[in-house]
Amino acid sequence: MTRYDWEEALKYADSANNRLLNKARELITFNGLTLAVFGTLTRLQNPDATDNHWTQAGIVLALASAVILLWTHFLVDFGPRLSDYADPKTEFDSYVVQVVMRGKWITVTGFLSFLSLIPLLVIVFRVL
Repeated sequence: MTRYDWEEALKYADSANNRLLNKARELITFNGLTLAVFGTLTRLQNPDATDNHWTQAGIVLALASAVILLWTHFLVDFGPRLSDYADPKTEFDSYVVQVVMRGKWITVTGFLSFLSLIPLLVIVFRVL
């Protein structure tokens, strides 16, 4: 492969990384909205309508998802040597590993975000 091919491959990996970063930003916003709803439920707590345990479970799940996203969002791996980034061919391997790891964490936090909706749905159906 030529240097141009490696640069194109790196651009493709970079576009995949950008898509994952956008998904992470969307999940952080979703978790913020979920936490806002649970915060409102906590302030408007009616013992007959809501259960403290469901509210706390939703808060913990949404907060865990947001913390994991923020923590993994700021992790940077420079590899064993900074000189590896001088050439697209040597940079590609570590960049793909970073994209795969970010994708795994986004999948985990997306699942946690989904689970944080279950307590909210239980509270809503108990009120209805």
